[in-house]
Amino acid sequence: MKDAGKTIEQLTDELATLRKRVAQQEALEAQQERVEKDLTETRQELEELLTASPAVIYKAEPREPYAATFLGKNVKRQLGYEPSEFTDDPRFWAERIHPEDAPRVLAGLSGLFEKGHHVHEYRFLHKDGSYRWMLDELRLVRDAGGEPLHIIGSWIDITDRKQVDSLLKERERFLSNVFESIQDGISVLDTNMTILRVNPTMEKWYAHAMPLKGKTCFLAYHGRNESCETCPTRKTLDTSKAAYEVVPKTGAGGKAVGWLDLYSYPLFDSSTGQLKGVIEYVRDITDRKRAEDQLRQSQKMEAVGRLAGGVSHDLNNLLTAIAAYADLLLMDIPETNPMNPQVAEIKHAVEQASTLTSQLLA
Repeated sequence: MKDAGKTIEQLTDELATLRKRVAQQEALEAQQERVEKDLTETRQELEELLTASPAVIYKAEPREPYAATFLGKNVKRQLGYEPSEFTDDPRFWAERIHPEDAPRVLAGLSGLFEKGHHVHEYRFLHKDGSYRWMLDELRLVRDAGGEPLHIIGSWIDITDRKQVDSLLKERERFLSNVFESIQDGISVLDTNMTILRVNPTMEKWYAHAMPLKGKTCFLAYHGRNESCETCPTRKTLDTSKAAYEVVPKTGAGGKAVGWLDLYSYPLFDSSTGQLKGVIEYVRDITDRKRAEDQLRQSQKMEAVGRLAGGVSHDLNNLLTAIAAYADLLLMDIPETNPMNPQVAEIKHAVEQASTLTSQLLA
């Protein structure tokens, strides 16, 4: 036999070497088993993440019809379809985009190949027949030569967010319509008295100072570099309470062209309760002020008339007595008497005075 000539020492060395090799092989097999176990656990964790995630991870071909080659299982929870329904039919994704959105979505994918990244929103047909709004974020993966290899993307249902956005936009439109339909002037100011927003009435009244937004109210509305002496807005900022003043309405060059009722109301942050600005509500009272001035003037004239009437009546009584006495004197004084013409002149003056008092009483 071949090994018959080997010494016991040689056989012992070979046995030790063999045992070492066996131990190494066992260690290698144990390491491989641990790697396979770790890999299996990693795959399970990844599968759990993909299934539990609100976003559907997918891979697709980088060319029309952009056929899906992989989708996370959570696509069924979002859209009701099995992943295989996408991967088995190359046109499955493209054919279920809302008809109104499809041209925009497919045309917009050109940006993916230009920039390597693209985000878009569109409606996609759910298996139950309804359309869901989807947020789709894509990245283009290229090979070593720079050629498109595949598309990696994430897909998330944003229908609820879209509905909330739609409600908020509708609410904003309603409030904007109310704001713009009010025929009196409205200005929204920050705590520095800078104009944030105005309605069309203010833009019409102060067309000469446009644009109003971004200017302080005293500069835009009064042509001043500091707040007015009697400023209700300043009072509101100081006290956090509503205030009121009648202020002049100014035109180009700061010239007063009328009068305004100005009400200032504090604007609070609903979440913090802190004062964040002031709302000015302004009503043009120019016509009312003119009518009031005319009424006051009329009342003054009426009072003067009543006073003149009373004075005229008393004066007329005195003139009547004077005229009577003048007549008596003329009866007693001969025409040849030098006093006769003088008494006649008194009577003539009384008659003229009586004519004036009659006119005042008329």
